[in-house]
Amino acid sequence: MKTKYKVGDIIRYPVPGACIGQYFENTVDKEARIIRIHEEISSEDGVIVDCELLDKSIACTISGKLLDEKNYLVNN
Repeated sequence: MKTKYKVGDIIRYPVPGACIGQYFENTVDKEARIIRIHEEISSEDGVIVDCELLDKSIACTISGKLLDEKNYLVNN
């Protein structure tokens, strides 16, 4: 599967608000750097990635699905 994303890309990804202490928000768009692309487990409609948040509001990596129909890249 060919993806438009690569390791090191900066994306804007909707992170669940409860994870970062914003209980009044459902999700919060955060800038993150892709650190791994899981092409072996990705599906027809998107790709699974591991990211690190640039603002360090969460000290670990997060995983998420980038849907093909949506553009997550910060700088195109």
